[in-house]
Amino acid sequence: MSKTTFKKISMVLVLALVVTLLYQPQVNYAKKKVKLNKSKITLKIGSSYKLKLKNNKKKVKWSSTKKKICTVSKKGKVKAKKVGKAVIIAKVGKKKYKCKVSVVNKRKNNNKPIPETTEYVNPNDWDYEFTDSGTIKIKGYKGTNTSVKFPSQIEGAKVTSVGQTDKNSYSTLTNIVLPDNILNIDNMAFKFSKNLESITILGKIKTLPIMVFYGCERLKDFTISKSITSIGNYAFSKCSSLSKIVIPNSVNSIGTYCFDQCAKLKTVYLSSNITIIPENAFRECSELEVINLPNGLKNIGDNAFNSCGNLKSISFPSSLTVINTGAFANTGLVSLDIPNTIKTFRGDSVFRACKNLNQINIEPGFDALCEYMFYGCDSLESIIIPEGVSDIPTDCFANCTSLTEVTIYGNPYFGGIQEFRGSNNISVVRGIKGGFAESFAQRRGITFIAL
Repeated sequence: MSKTTFKKISMVLVLALVVTLLYQPQVNYAKKKVKLNKSKITLKIGSSYKLKLKNNKKKVKWSSTKKKICTVSKKGKVKAKKVGKAVIIAKVGKKKYKCKVSVVNKRKNNNKPIPETTEYVNPNDWDYEFTDSGTIKIKGYKGTNTSVKFPSQIEGAKVTSVGQTDKNSYSTLTNIVLPDNILNIDNMAFKFSKNLESITILGKIKTLPIMVFYGCERLKDFTISKSITSIGNYAFSKCSSLSKIVIPNSVNSIGTYCFDQCAKLKTVYLSSNITIIPENAFRECSELEVINLPNGLKNIGDNAFNSCGNLKSISFPSSLTVINTGAFANTGLVSLDIPNTIKTFRGDSVFRACKNLNQINIEPGFDALCEYMFYGCDSLESIIIPEGVSDIPTDCFANCTSLTEVTIYGNPYFGGIQEFRGSNNISVVRGIKGGFAESFAQRRGITFIAL
């Protein structure tokens, strides 16, 4: 290679190197977007979640729009306090980043594990019959196992219903699983199944029929399937070991005496779609402490909660208009708020013999007092009858032996003899001068104070 050629090649290489060094491609180093790791979250009451502001190195100021619903710590930890909705704000300088928070009820998981059972298909283990449609109705169990899943088929025919031959049809069973092939249960199917402790319904049964678990005295674990829409008369009557019942919103009606004499029943959650609590539905549930009366409830039947001695408080929804005879008689109610939306106390003795009842607040505009309404409420010391009440019926406040003060606004009619019969410790009556209240005070020789 000649010197001239070598020089030319060298110059070209040097020039290429210079151009390479001078030209640098422009790289885009744009900052990553600052944002919260979540834009919305749902928390159960008592639970927490830590929010983070991603791609941020500056100081963050955290705040909650509704601290009663949820709070947030200096490090972004959100704590759910009460059902509702709020917004958590992360502020950096003048910039705000928001996360919507929904707080829901912390409800006990009702998806309980299914008891360990075995599906028995040996025809000799079962009493059964063929129906007109060619399917099988189970009528009893003759095997030796105590925990059983009912079969899906016998002799090649599908099992679709359950009945009973007599009260001993399922007397040996403690745990029962009804699979999803079961579509119907007969009235009284498990009546007096004395050893039955748990039953799980996996199928599409729509009705728990009349007396289906009547007298199952050891039944204590029962989850009402969301396929159920109605519960029949006496369905759980005398299930004396049942302590809690959750009636899902799929249920729109319950029968008379449905949970009558469930002696250990303490807690009841009613479906929001129930509009009537029928007569004697929870009569003599002596341990009952908690029950919700749903919005939409319109009528409480005769003796519905009679003799629920541990029921100390009750809240009436604004939808309720009718309460019937003896509905809350002999309960443990301590105080009572009666709204003017209740238009009728049908019958009598609605709160009769509530021995612990010491405070009654009647909303102005109420006009539905009934006979024997507060008869024998021994702890009641004073009563205010608001304007709007048109009359005080017979024995309404009779035998209230601790009653000392009566205040009557307006001028409701009452004869003054039987309305407060046996309430002999009244010492002061307040009312309109010249009205029935003053006549009552004069007849009794009681101090009268004009309002």
